[in-house]
Amino acid sequence: MKNVFLAGAFLVLAQWCSSQSFDNQAHRGGKSLYPENTVPAMKNALKMNVTTLEMDLAITKDKKVILSHDAFLSPELITKPDGSYIPKDSGFYYKIYDMPYAKIQTFDAGMKTLDHYPDQKKMKVQKPLFEEVIEACETYSRELKRPLPFYNIETKTRPFSDHIFHPEPKEFVDLMMAIIVKKGIQDRVIIQSFDPRTLEIIHKEYPKIMTALLVEKVDDKKIARQQAYFENISP
Repeated sequence: MKNVFLAGAFLVLAQWCSSQSFDNQAHRGGKSLYPENTVPAMKNALKMNVTTLEMDLAITKDKKVILSHDAFLSPELITKPDGSYIPKDSGFYYKIYDMPYAKIQTFDAGMKTLDHYPDQKKMKVQKPLFEEVIEACETYSRELKRPLPFYNIETKTRPFSDHIFHPEPKEFVDLMMAIIVKKGIQDRVIIQSFDPRTLEIIHKEYPKIMTALLVEKVDDKKIARQQAYFENISP
């Protein structure tokens, strides 16, 4: 029977695959405490005994894999290089897929005050490379003398935004998996997505990688058609 993955806003308890024990997860690294999808957030989560780090991936213009929930530099979260704010109606002008990583690094992702996360620690921090996050988390776990973490990774793709916010699914998966294989974490990842195309590619080319289909509305017939390509469902 397929397991059901329950995703929450911060630290969530989830059932990991066939295991009967609960798994402590930090959504975007625990965004209510630290800037989301950053190295400091992930390290803080590990310090809090989180066992699985949830994160989102995006692709830059120069094909770098970075952590970002949004396909653009969000006016809600990001500060411009001169310290000014991105106008609320112009976020789409800062599409990550249109920007080289060096330019993205000039924007700050941790200093803006968020009304809905009043306790979030403020710091100067940039959107990190996926590879750097894995390296930092693996090293920090060893320093803490704790088991190496699991990674719950979302591919931020949708059929309607190919070549606009991201490359086609095959290229996205290849870029992501090259890092996962390089870092040797294949047995500690689960790839989740609202886009079944990425899960189909992983299922065919990397059959040992666990996958989870994210759904906004439960459509039993649609899920039944696609269930060969994932092991979990996440509402």
